[in-house]
Amino acid sequence: DGIDRASKLGLARSGLADAVVSPIIHYSIAEIFSPRHQAMIFTIFRHPVDRLVSQYYYLQDADWEKTYDPNIAKESLGQYARKFDNRLMRQLTGKDVERAPLTEADLDLAKETVRNKMIVGLMSDVEGSIRRVVRYFGWERPDRDAEEFERCMGEEFSVKQKEHGAETDNNRHNHPKVEEGSEEWKAVAEVNEWDIRLYEYVLQIYEEQGKFLDAAASSENAASANELTRDASSFQSVADAARAAAKVAAAATVAEKVARLSTK
Repeated sequence: DGIDRASKLGLARSGLADAVVSPIIHYSIAEIFSPRHQAMIFTIFRHPVDRLVSQYYYLQDADWEKTYDPNIAKESLGQYARKFDNRLMRQLTGKDVERAPLTEADLDLAKETVRNKMIVGLMSDVEGSIRRVVRYFGWERPDRDAEEFERCMGEEFSVKQKEHGAETDNNRHNHPKVEEGSEEWKAVAEVNEWDIRLYEYVLQIYEEQGKFLDAAASSENAASANELTRDASSFQSVADAARAAAKVAAAATVAEKVARLSTK
């Protein structure tokens, strides 16, 4: 698949790709990158309950998706949630295949990954998150294209966004809202305790990274914001932790998925 092909072709060492897009975190990092050719993860986090509620309703209707399943409607939200409990924690710790019990040590590992190996974004602040990623990686548009860049940002990431995304988002799926504190919300939250605890930590890191990037951007130091952030946050190689975690992934499962490689 895409990950194996990228590994064989030496994508990381070629320097041709600015970004690699894949939902298969551990395997793609372990196969494509190395201590010599490192990477930094950037992603947009969403509240675990909101994310799972959206997934539950979306996949009942999205017949264009490979994971579309109209039979989901036959299950209650609580029943569905139990099959996808703590998905974020499992992905970050490599326990998404064997589904072994999660522990405090797993939470510590996930927090370390978020703190040292990720640029954190939030669905509740999509536009701000994208601007942060663009700034960190030095993807700003030249001055002559600044107006076009702002127009694109305005169209894709409206300032009218609500907690779960922009009002103008073409990919937004309308579904019944599950109110926090309701029985349905509690049922989902109960089986996603680890993810919720991790998300609360993500919110903290988002604030910390934002403050540092703002300070770095206004600094008269000759070092770039990118270099300053790496030094101050002690960002480490993503591959170090990923290689060990990748061993627990079933090769057959990985082979069925396809990674999309972006070469912007």
